Amino acid sequence: MRNVTEKKTAKPVTEPAKRSRGRPRKPDALTAAQRQAAYRQRKREASINVIVTENCDLGHQVQSSGAELDQTSAAAESHERQLSVR
Repeated sequence: MRNVTEKKTAKPVTEPAKRSRGRPRKPDALTAAQRQAAYRQRKREASINVIVTENCDLGHQVQSSGAELDQTSAAAESHERQLSVR
């Protein structure tokens, strides 16, 4: 016998939405132009500004550098002598 009290409704056949290829985009992703502008801004901020000052006491520094060089070479010679004695 047929059951008349039961209502059968047709379920709509829906296919799930087809996903696109690759990784899904983030909602806050930057465009290529925005990324390039940010890169240029970082480069501008990271640039090194060099200030050159004139040193009036240059002759004294050259003399002290020469004295330091003499001390260093004398220490190296004595070290070489010690190595040759061993």
